[in-house]
Amino acid sequence: MKFQHILPDIFLWTDTCNVYVLRHGDRALLIDLGDGSVLENLHHIGINHIDWVFFTHHHREQCQGIEKLKSWNVKIACSGAEKTFFENPSSFRKMNPSLGDAYSVYGSSYVRPPIQPIKIDHTFGAMDTFQWNEKEFWCINTRGNSPGSMTYMLKNSDDWIAFSGDVMLDGAKMHTWFDTEWDYGFSIGIYALFNGVCLIESFEPKLMLSSHGDIIRDPVQQLREYKRKIRELEKHYIRG
Repeated sequence: MKFQHILPDIFLWTDTCNVYVLRHGDRALLIDLGDGSVLENLHHIGINHIDWVFFTHHHREQCQGIEKLKSWNVKIACSGAEKTFFENPSSFRKMNPSLGDAYSVYGSSYVRPPIQPIKIDHTFGAMDTFQWNEKEFWCINTRGNSPGSMTYMLKNSDDWIAFSGDVMLDGAKMHTWFDTEWDYGFSIGIYALFNGVCLIESFEPKLMLSSHGDIIRDPVQQLREYKRKIRELEKHYIRG
């Protein structure tokens, strides 16, 4: 595997998910971690230190390499709405589920937390901003693919770049259906996903960098098509 050079000081590494590496000198900020294989290859692009890992959402393929990160002295950040999934994952995996369990439908959970707890150093709320060296991020709530997923909008000159997790894949496609099926027929997850798509579209991003699949190079056009598809899905899905 090799890094794909997307823009000056922005690289893509692909394993269990897409990992985005933002470089400043010999330091880096990572968007998601995947299986951690990116770590042993960072020296190829001149990186010796990692300051932060930002998780877009809690799904296991985003963070399963966390054990490899321990020797790097890294701070970890995520959406405040998903902190408990990272730090208390066993609370959402039960041998004997019940109807009253959080984030479940008829006892079936629609969250996919990590195997072991992951300590979170910082959490973001909707429309928080974060400065890392010369790079400015805006944090926006794009729940839908997961209950508290977050998109990190990077200001790049006069444009925006969206690190969008699994909100939408290239081709105006959904990553998985079961992650959005929160209520078996009442469309709450679909409505949340639609709102997140609209919010990203409002920034008119130049690039959309998703957790799976190819780079989305015409995001505004694809987001509009995706909204049309979601509306059509809702018509066929909702009960009654």
